[in-house]
Amino acid sequence: MNDSLLLLLLVLYALIVDNARAAKKRAVNLLIINQNLLDFACCLLLVLSFCISSSNDAYLTGWFGYLLCAIFGTYTATQCALYGSVFNLVEVTVERYLKVVHPFWSRKYLRRRVIHAAIGFAWIAGMLFVVPVSITSSRVEDGICTAAFQSKAAELIYGIVGVVVSFLFPLVVFIYCYGRMVVVMRRQMRVMGAHGAEDSAQMTASQAQSKRAKWNIIKTMITYSLSRRRLKTI
Repeated sequence: MNDSLLLLLLVLYALIVDNARAAKKRAVNLLIINQNLLDFACCLLLVLSFCISSSNDAYLTGWFGYLLCAIFGTYTATQCALYGSVFNLVEVTVERYLKVVHPFWSRKYLRRRVIHAAIGFAWIAGMLFVVPVSITSSRVEDGICTAAFQSKAAELIYGIVGVVVSFLFPLVVFIYCYGRMVVVMRRQMRVMGAHGAEDSAQMTASQAQSKRAKWNIIKTMITYSLSRRRLKTI
């Protein structure tokens, strides 16, 4: 776990430095930086919550004990960062989709302030999805932190909604967006192939660039799949 935290911190530092040095900063870099920041926060809060919840010396009393239980004892803070990471990953996917499939529209409307709003939404949406439920379900009994829903039906409904929000919806967005991106790039390759005789050198460079773009999409798909696997195992 310590190695993972250090690796995420180094990646986050490298992304921030690279974005600061770039002469023409790309807005998507901010989303990627935010993605790594959310993942780092998730790992850090997971370690902190585990230490608090597994400590036998922590006797929780009063409002402070209740807040400590609701925030860390029931892993609420970790889940907030985790769901925020899911939402931000969806935003990265949509941003790439708009850049590739609707380049003129995205150039006109996808301004930096929109990216800033998307970053804020990822953090706020993660908290809004988790915190209300955690506050109502957290209990402190005899100094011990527990979490229990008021009814089995409420627990079942929240579980179903959690699966839809964190797994099914992102998966649908992921498949549709990257599927459309592959189709558009193949169409562009066919159009460029029709004019290959005019400038073969330029065509070769375009093909290489297209292959790199497709490989980046594949790597993103693998990253997304691994993140879904991680969400399922936590």
